[in-house]
Amino acid sequence: MLESNQFRTIEVSGFKLNCLVEGEGIPVLVPGSAIYYPRIFSSEIKKHLQFIHIDHRGFVPPPAEGLDDSVFDLDVIIEDFEKVRAHLKLEDLIVMGHSGHAFMALEYAKKYPEYVTGVVMIGVTPDYSQATHKAADNFFEQVASPERKKAFEKGMANLKDMITADPEKRFVSFCLAAAAKSAGSGIEPKNRYERRVAAS
Repeated sequence: MLESNQFRTIEVSGFKLNCLVEGEGIPVLVPGSAIYYPRIFSSEIKKHLQFIHIDHRGFVPPPAEGLDDSVFDLDVIIEDFEKVRAHLKLEDLIVMGHSGHAFMALEYAKKYPEYVTGVVMIGVTPDYSQATHKAADNFFEQVASPERKKAFEKGMANLKDMITADPEKRFVSFCLAAAAKSAGSGIEPKNRYERRVAAS
């Protein structure tokens, strides 16, 4: 078992991936963000599970300017997680992901089943197909309030400026800009960002 309450950085192909280990018990690899996801798990569950929160490349500054988009492909990100697992000498672990990170967890488990005892997918669509995206867009158009649609449009209109202002956080900027379209969200992206900063 890894020493708990340890924050570390593991470098993979020049990307400095943050990793936070919390809790005691069965190891659970949680891909996505070592900053955001630790906040959602209760102290009670951490008595039974050891969470290994690991950034993916989209959450950290790139090692160089002008990188090809292929360095962010899913298969490359999966290999990052495997390098982190090997570095930490983890075996017999659960992989857990939320939303798009759930697909990362599933793909990791499919590629490296010898290390995985289970997969937990939270708040995820049935697949990542164009048909599912179109159905989600149609649902949003039919059900979302005018205020929520306006917040989404405002977030998308601001996205380019957000990325220009802080290109190292382009993935985070996209998540904030699209926040009003996320399931269960009625929070305008700017307010969600301010709440996140205030909670830091």
